[in-house]
Amino acid sequence: MKLHKSTKQAIDAMDINKSTKETIKEMEINMSKTRRFKAWVVHALLSMIVMCAIIDGFPSSERGRQEKFALGTGATSFALSFIIAIAHYVKPVKQYLTDGALAEFLCCISLLSLWGGGLIVILNPANEIASFIEPSMGTELIKDGNLYFSTWACFISISSIFVSFFHKFEFNPTIKAWTFLLTTSILMLGSAAHLREGICDINDGRRCHRTNYAITVGFIVGLLSTVALLIARFSKLTPVHTLFISLPCAGFAAFGVVVITSASGPGKSLGTLYFTTWSIAVLSFWTALNAFNERFREVEEVKKESIKRLIKSKREAEKESEKSTTEVEKGGDDPIMKSRAGQYTTDEIEI
Repeated sequence: MKLHKSTKQAIDAMDINKSTKETIKEMEINMSKTRRFKAWVVHALLSMIVMCAIIDGFPSSERGRQEKFALGTGATSFALSFIIAIAHYVKPVKQYLTDGALAEFLCCISLLSLWGGGLIVILNPANEIASFIEPSMGTELIKDGNLYFSTWACFISISSIFVSFFHKFEFNPTIKAWTFLLTTSILMLGSAAHLREGICDINDGRRCHRTNYAITVGFIVGLLSTVALLIARFSKLTPVHTLFISLPCAGFAAFGVVVITSASGPGKSLGTLYFTTWSIAVLSFWTALNAFNERFREVEEVKKESIKRLIKSKREAEKESEKSTTEVEKGGDDPIMKSRAGQYTTDEIEI
């Protein structure tokens, strides 16, 4: 069976498109692997900073249960990250520990869970590891800047590595933003709930009410972030969905910046409440603006496509009209051709 030339060309074009899509997908996966190697190196360095800060700040005789857990978190994270980073250059174990292998993914999940607990323990001001509660006002103050910020960085780093395993979400900055919004809102909720008792015991007025507002913001933003991620997982997170979800987050966060980080707020000094409030505000506004731009771009593309289709149909109609006119001119005195031109009716044609 011989195929028509145009059919062969169509099949070749389909094969080329399929090959191109596969090549693009393979390139994205390779880029993901390269970025993940760099991310493991960065995570190992950050974990080493946490480990060294705890060793330097807490001698072995002064380490309690929380300090030992924090040190173990940093040491375990450094060891696993270093091994996986080195494995990228050791061929016998490369296929088992890198390139998206199951072992690498399980290590990532283990470290993500470990840093989830480590973040709570290290940043809890009651433990006085990276921050402490100022007695006269009940607010949080940073005790060790290196330990405080490197702990934050470690959690963000391992979260990014975890997202990189899902190629559907890795190249979507909106999904990353919602993931960090969920994490930040949980930290804000926990920190404000922990500080509330001390603040309200000292001052049950304005600062206490603003602490309650911080708890409310953390809960609402966390709930909305979970909804957004569930939609993205089981359906498609459109710009319209993102706008409807991000605008309330942005509104609550904008007001939160004013009342929580002001002079009378519980997050006026540098600490978990201060950074989580600003992070939620920035991420919420960025997500809303990005969704608005995407929605506006979609509307413009629809308009352009409609105009293109209108112009195309108009040109086809003009070509059809020119073709009919040419056929009439060539037909001469043929009564059928004249009937098409309107010179005879159908009843006047002799058969």
